[in-house]
Amino acid sequence: MSISLIDYLMEDGSPRVLTNQDLPDQRKLLEKFGDLFMLDNEKNREEFIKQMIKRENLGSTGIGKGYAIPHVRFHNIDNTKIGIIITNGTDYNAVDRRLIYIAMGIVSPDSGRDYITILGNISNVIKGGCLDEIMERAKVDKTIRPIELLEAISTYEKSKGIYPTKIEPLKKRWDT
Repeated sequence: MSISLIDYLMEDGSPRVLTNQDLPDQRKLLEKFGDLFMLDNEKNREEFIKQMIKRENLGSTGIGKGYAIPHVRFHNIDNTKIGIIITNGTDYNAVDRRLIYIAMGIVSPDSGRDYITILGNISNVIKGGCLDEIMERAKVDKTIRPIELLEAISTYEKSKGIYPTKIEPLKKRWDT
């Protein structure tokens, strides 16, 4: 794990993180990722959503215990993007049939070499348990802030010897 998820989440200078989202089903959640990743082009957004649904039809990316990792390769982007959406509970067709509260999405160009590494890093963050408290709070607390999620991931990454470069300026901006 040598790629910082924080740096990918902060690629454009502000976090690609949405919290407290009312998204009752899988399609609504995937549409929200379309908004998050494809803000500039409605045609690309619709095509992206179709690709995500096609990917889900191969097998659910709802990995269980309240988490999903929707991911797809998409030809109309230049570099890999990560986004996180915290929901108030989404019926996602997860493998354990539980609701999803944290979805960590990935979209990568067809030639993206970092795609598998990032997918593995997200899996490690989830297995490492650093988001479990936030996920449990998401079930009842509608005031979770993006910085809380970013700090939890940053702390986990630092414990693994990865030092994100893009979180400190954000923390200063939010602390003022």
